[in-house]
Amino acid sequence: AFPILMAVRKHPLVPLSLFRLRTFSTINLSTRLIYGALYANAGFQALFLQAVLGYTPLGAAMVSLPAGLLLTFFSARVGALSGRLGVRRFLVIGPAFMALGQLWWLTVGAGSRPWVAQIASPSTYLPPLDTVVGPLVAALTFGVGLALMVAPLTTGLMSSVPTRNAGIASAINNALSRVGQPLVAAAFFVIVSGAFYGALAAAAPGTDPNAPELRSAFQPLNPPPDGADPALASAAKEASTEAFHLAVIVGAGLLIAGAVVNGVGLRPEDAAKAGAGGEQAAVSGAAG
Repeated sequence: AFPILMAVRKHPLVPLSLFRLRTFSTINLSTRLIYGALYANAGFQALFLQAVLGYTPLGAAMVSLPAGLLLTFFSARVGALSGRLGVRRFLVIGPAFMALGQLWWLTVGAGSRPWVAQIASPSTYLPPLDTVVGPLVAALTFGVGLALMVAPLTTGLMSSVPTRNAGIASAINNALSRVGQPLVAAAFFVIVSGAFYGALAAAAPGTDPNAPELRSAFQPLNPPPDGADPALASAAKEASTEAFHLAVIVGAGLLIAGAVVNGVGLRPEDAAKAGAGGEQAAVSGAAG
């Protein structure tokens, strides 16, 4: 009902005319795809590391740290660079790197050795080789893409609308990024659950994946219950890993879709204007 109300109101909270701006609409569509995949995968990643592979909370947190550090230290520099070169290439390359980082998780198997880092035990601070060549490489690659994408996305968005609409443009983009998260996470949960019970039945012949007792005891991306049959517990770990890998592939697909949307929707000349702030003046003049 919201778009209908905005279309008939004399003074709408969200002017639908903003979506006639090609750059604005393109960036908002890619935001929904990219941020939906980003937030949903982050939640499943934490569950996979701790509940399936056996990482400690500190170890799982340390795996996600590189992306945050890269974003903190390089966003301002990338933003300045995109202001000179235009935002289009960054909004294509960034999500592509993020997708590559997601796909790297496919190299992390159920037998990957966990990082059991604990604050009180300095001997556990050094990650095992499995963590270095698996989750940490994935996190670093993803972080590079994130650092390349975030600042140019904001630059392109804010430069695509007249100055008087800057506040509402930012609010729309933030709302879309948050709305995408629960929708994508819900879809991922359906995918993960279906894949988990199918893989569990395949790994443990004779198991009924629809049995209420099985579904109550064994759940995707969760540790098996105490006292569970060892063979079934091992099969559940493998099934959770397969289910997580499927979610990774879907998330990477959304990130690639976001890169394609930006590549097709952002024309080079418009993206260059957005980076330099010229499009804002052009739109303001046209609106006047």
